[in-house]
Amino acid sequence: MRFLLPIMFIASSAMANTQAPVYWQFKGPLGAEVRAALAVERTDDDAHHLLLPDERDAYLAGVEMPNSLGCLDDSTVCQSTSHGVLRALGFGARITASANKADGLFQVTLVMTLLDGAQPKTFEGKGATMEEAARLAFVALHGQGTLTLSLIPKDASFRIDGKPYGQGSGDYIIPAGKHTLLVEAPEHRSVEQPIQILAAKRRRIIVELPIAFGKVSLKTDPPTAKAFLDGALWENSQTHRELEPGEHSIRVEAPGFRTFAQKFTVKPSVAHDLTLKLQLKDPPWRTALKDAHPDTKAKSWSIRGGVEGTSARGGKLGLDTSRSRSIESVDESAGLIGFNLSLDWKSDYLMVTALGLSAQTGGGKAKAMLEGNINSELDTLSRTVIRAGWVGGHYSLWRIDAYATFGFGLIFEDIIGKTLTQEYEASQTRFVMGNELGLRYAFDPNWFAGMSAAFDYWPGDRSAATFTLNGGYAFNLPKGWF
Repeated sequence: MRFLLPIMFIASSAMANTQAPVYWQFKGPLGAEVRAALAVERTDDDAHHLLLPDERDAYLAGVEMPNSLGCLDDSTVCQSTSHGVLRALGFGARITASANKADGLFQVTLVMTLLDGAQPKTFEGKGATMEEAARLAFVALHGQGTLTLSLIPKDASFRIDGKPYGQGSGDYIIPAGKHTLLVEAPEHRSVEQPIQILAAKRRRIIVELPIAFGKVSLKTDPPTAKAFLDGALWENSQTHRELEPGEHSIRVEAPGFRTFAQKFTVKPSVAHDLTLKLQLKDPPWRTALKDAHPDTKAKSWSIRGGVEGTSARGGKLGLDTSRSRSIESVDESAGLIGFNLSLDWKSDYLMVTALGLSAQTGGGKAKAMLEGNINSELDTLSRTVIRAGWVGGHYSLWRIDAYATFGFGLIFEDIIGKTLTQEYEASQTRFVMGNELGLRYAFDPNWFAGMSAAFDYWPGDRSAATFTLNGGYAFNLPKGWF
């Protein structure tokens, strides 16, 4: 591993000479291996460390030996002759390197002698390999230690004393002393802690970053709505609130508005700014009209009867009377009143009038023309209508059931009229087709009331429109009857 920091010699008074050449000696049977390992660790900042023989020889070739070492005139200048020689050659320090192996571990020992009179300083490093031991010894020489980081997540980065230093797990060379370690990663909460690095020592630290919280805020319309987060009342919902990442539930309610409830997912390190506009509740009448009341569909068979008013249009008749002359036409519409009775069956949407019977009478003084252009007027017009098997559909909404049917029927008519001098009678049976449109209101599962309009007609013949107010009783047949 390369060192990124400037070389620092620990001996206090020798700091000014750190850039002077350093004379290296390698002793013992492992000296060559130590030299090779240290040469790999050296960086550009360590160029003044003359580790290799070629570097030392090249330096000495450019040095001119002085006439005096200085020690002969003043013995206090040099502690020894070797000090005098090193000083004379311009060296700032001498380092003696040696190594040994014991119990499967390599130990590299560096003994540094400065030329300012300080005592020799020893730096050591141990490791499973020569390279590791040499690196640790060299680190100790620089006044550094090793920080071994295990980071979770793996892509986490860290800062030393506020400055970016590295990313991911691994060994990092840190200056000895007290520091502040800050570890951070996307979507995770940062962790900060004080650490102390000892020179030539390894400090192992494991840092697992917790998942970062997400932030959630909520603005509601109306602003007075109550919000519940994960079932608890959410006070001041417009202010960001930290939540653990994952699924959460929200419920918002306000008088007169539909309650809103939904689950949502909070993402780490994300601010979720939610806005919600509640929908107004439907008025009671609209709510009631959305679905059919159970009473409306409770029974499938019904009997209904009622009173009715009929408008019978005039038209050509060609009908023999009890007198010698026939009725050629009825020239005015006749108003009739009567009653009806019918048996109906219905499913979810299909409706059948199994049998229907109605009778009306009236007529007033509607004008009629007899054979020979003789004027007369109707005294009574009586109609009996029989319908069977009329088929149609119906649709239920709230307690109201709207329906329409179509089919064929028979009409039996009896006419009583008079001229200025005599009365006459006539009767006929007509085959007609027709349809009925109506509404029913269910009071309960059995009783109902309603109104309808029925139209009877046949191409080229007279028609009639019947308007009915009716009520009835609904029931279900025993199983197996239909």
